[in-house]
Amino acid sequence: MNCGTSERSRVAVVVLALFAASSSARAIGVLAQPINFYLTGDAGSTLAARVWLSPTAGDAVASLSVTSFTVDQQGKPASCEGRLDRSVVPWTSLSTHRLLLRSGGSEPLDLKLEIPLAAVGTYWGAVMMDVEPAAPDHLLPVRSRLAIPLFVTVRGTEAARVRIEELHAFRSAEGDVLVNAMIVNDGNTVLHSPVLLSVEAGDRSAPIELASLEDTVVTVLPGNRRAIRLLIRGDFGADRKLRVGAWIRFGRSASEVVEGLCDVLPTRCATPGCVGS
Repeated sequence: MNCGTSERSRVAVVVLALFAASSSARAIGVLAQPINFYLTGDAGSTLAARVWLSPTAGDAVASLSVTSFTVDQQGKPASCEGRLDRSVVPWTSLSTHRLLLRSGGSEPLDLKLEIPLAAVGTYWGAVMMDVEPAAPDHLLPVRSRLAIPLFVTVRGTEAARVRIEELHAFRSAEGDVLVNAMIVNDGNTVLHSPVLLSVEAGDRSAPIELASLEDTVVTVLPGNRRAIRLLIRGDFGADRKLRVGAWIRFGRSASEVVEGLCDVLPTRCATPGCVGS
């Protein structure tokens, strides 16, 4: 498998909207809604999905395909030229591979996904769109690329397992708390969940919460890991002993929560294996 960032000449923008919270994504010349799909279906079943495309200014032409992708440890997506074992590409088809998008209008693109009988866990890919003006008025037209991630989980085959492999926290120069963590997905389903962090003081049996943070959603593919670095702002007192707690819910039941706890250190690399920089 040969994976890497794919580049083409005269491509102005690459957008892979894995982690956005809004309902639409903007690239040069086109809007897409929704920006991602998280679908669930039975093995052997057929799923249908639709994305609406509209140009931002003037008529545009979109060339469409389905491709594989991977995500690195820092959360940066990259196209994957090889075939992934968990790619949806072999069983996903599009209603068309070329769309004319009229100014002021919106056109649908329909997806058909035929889940194999032997499929288990989560599979993924992306709908890739190369967009350019329908009537370019210069010699080197600017094109844009929009990629809409597509995740399909096979119902009844989920085996979710997530752990926090590393958790370190230290005070910044301004007195805030900087947290570094490594999240590992050992299961067969995609993790797409918020990370809850809290700064605590007092006895561990009766902690006092001083501040919290829960606005960061992480996506970790099965078999992958993700490094996160988050800042918790607050007036914590220079000499106060602090701890940081981290929680990630990876399923619907109360038991499907992973947690971690560490002391806040005065410097970023006071312990071996510190992931701060």
